[in-house]
Amino acid sequence: MNETITLTVSGIPHGRPRPLARARQGKNGKWFAQVYQPKKPSRSGTKAEKRWAKANAWAEAVRLATFQKMPAEPWTGPISLTIDAYFPRPQDLMRKKDPDGPILHTVKPDRDNIDKAVMDALKEAGLFRDDCQVCQGAVRKWYVAKGYAPGVVIVASKITAAEGATLYGQA
Repeated sequence: MNETITLTVSGIPHGRPRPLARARQGKNGKWFAQVYQPKKPSRSGTKAEKRWAKANAWAEAVRLATFQKMPAEPWTGPISLTIDAYFPRPQDLMRKKDPDGPILHTVKPDRDNIDKAVMDALKEAGLFRDDCQVCQGAVRKWYVAKGYAPGVVIVASKITAAEGATLYGQA
């Protein structure tokens, strides 16, 4: 039995601040990797705090949408996850000569940040045990069609053994 959940979340998709490995040179001249973990900014009202709050509010919206369609138990095994993120259309793409439908989005945030934010929110909601289970799926970024609001459409599916074998030419 193929289990599929489709979620639609309103609002501008936001990536979450992620830990980043930075190359550092020690006093002895040797290079090493130092992990930088962003924390919630301590001063309120700063740009960094506003970005943090927006990202966490958006992740919370994904979690709430997931709770409404939650399976009885977290999924185990391989999962396919397709994400279509729709961002606000800039004014310079609202001219009459511009297409009415969605247009590909080629600026920040990066698609991997959107992917990670969605997977983290789905994991925290309890849809699956670990985001390493997600082994296939597309992440697409779009400007919304004229007259539509930004948001994200997420399609999560369990992959059966037969589907997995077919995907990789082993059937």
